Amino acid sequence: MASSLSLGDLLDRTWERLGRVTGYYAQDELILNGLNPAQNLLVLLDPTLLHKRALVSLIAKEAFIDLTVAAPRCVAMQRIVIGDVSAEDPTRSQGLMGELHPCTRAQLRWRREWWRTEGTPKLWYWHGRRWIGVSPRPAVAMTFTLIYTGLPRAFTDTDMGAVSELAATLHPLIADIAAALCLVKEGQIEAARAMQLLQNWVGEEPLAPMRKALARLTRDSVMHQQAPVTAGERA
Repeated sequence: MASSLSLGDLLDRTWERLGRVTGYYAQDELILNGLNPAQNLLVLLDPTLLHKRALVSLIAKEAFIDLTVAAPRCVAMQRIVIGDVSAEDPTRSQGLMGELHPCTRAQLRWRREWWRTEGTPKLWYWHGRRWIGVSPRPAVAMTFTLIYTGLPRAFTDTDMGAVSELAATLHPLIADIAAALCLVKEGQIEAARAMQLLQNWVGEEPLAPMRKALARLTRDSVMHQQAPVTAGERA
């Protein structure tokens, strides 16, 4: 079984991968623009890599959950369950357990007085991009468990012993991708090499926009170099 790599270990591996350009990258630069984006990229490409759970409480008649507070790194909601299932020993809420079913506000509008109805919540829906509503409104205070895809906890340079929330088998890949992301900024040749490495690790399709952007920059640079010099410019 693969062993976990601490932030210090990841930094060492990233510097090793950067090779001759190691000196260009300070520790905080590698963390901010290399390691953190690398682990986020892995989750965005495969949301099954990291599922998180958060316990939230709603007072009676309260219908909304603010994800910026309850789950600030949420990418996609998977399930909402009545009660506390965030630990190995589930706990009921008001003697109840069960899963809420997702719906939309458009579907709820077909239900008469849905906004004022109180009872045991059975449905959940998105309200904007960072709020979730439950319906009916809970008649009494209740607890819920959010089960969601979330971005990994960000590294900071104040804790060199921190370990990524992703599986240990992915830790070497985090450092490798971080090095490639840094190389993208080194110019055309290094950027092309970095994208080839990234393509080997994450596939070709996610990199298509980046390849188009690089090709456009290269084309514009060549056209600028070949542009004829006018009389005014010679003067």
